[in-house]
Amino acid sequence: MPPFLIGISGVKQSGKGTAFRLIADWGRPLGLSAKERGFADYVKWLFARQFYPTITMDDAIEWCDRYKEDKTAEVAVPGTRIGFRQALQHLGTEAARDLISNDFWVDLLLPRRPTASNPEGWRGSFLTEPKTVNDWPYSIADLCGVTDLRFEQELERIDSFRKHSQTPAKVITIKLRRTVAEEAIVEEAIRQGRKVHRSELGLPDACFDHVVNNNGTLCDLDARLAAIMNGVYVPEL
Repeated sequence: MPPFLIGISGVKQSGKGTAFRLIADWGRPLGLSAKERGFADYVKWLFARQFYPTITMDDAIEWCDRYKEDKTAEVAVPGTRIGFRQALQHLGTEAARDLISNDFWVDLLLPRRPTASNPEGWRGSFLTEPKTVNDWPYSIADLCGVTDLRFEQELERIDSFRKHSQTPAKVITIKLRRTVAEEAIVEEAIRQGRKVHRSELGLPDACFDHVVNNNGTLCDLDARLAAIMNGVYVPEL
């Protein structure tokens, strides 16, 4: 069975990571493995390696996540200082996307085709512990979650694997709507005297397979996501 490639979008604090963990919980009784990744994983890794040149990706993610929500954490150079989260945003967007390529981070996480350095193509980003001896030395997760879908190029790349000749996937794209989180984005920008950064805005609802209201309880969200997955999952006979 081809793996599910699940792209989840929404503003900060809309519940993207929680949504994928609920999907992973849904798949566990069915014997489906899950792995979560994000385009920002490479942003965090590149950012952290300026200060810790040998840091691993997972340690870089943990380090950046520790400080990005800390409103007192700053990056300072002679003549200016900016917040830690803002520094990550500028590296990801104004530096790499604007000056190198719109697809810079997309190509790292979801390459179009297998390469010599990444023979599994996009699936290489979702390696898990092998389920059986036949899977040795690695296995590809059944549920592959990208939980920070923000830009058109990212959505287009995920969509491209629906009928990919070499590495097809069962693609599902989900946008979470959470009113309190969307309002908080605007309020934070006003409070900081800045415009809302374009990486914070998200894509139009019409771009996605499913738009999920996350204004209720965790049980409500769980039920909505389970309904989506039950509607697309066909067990192998």
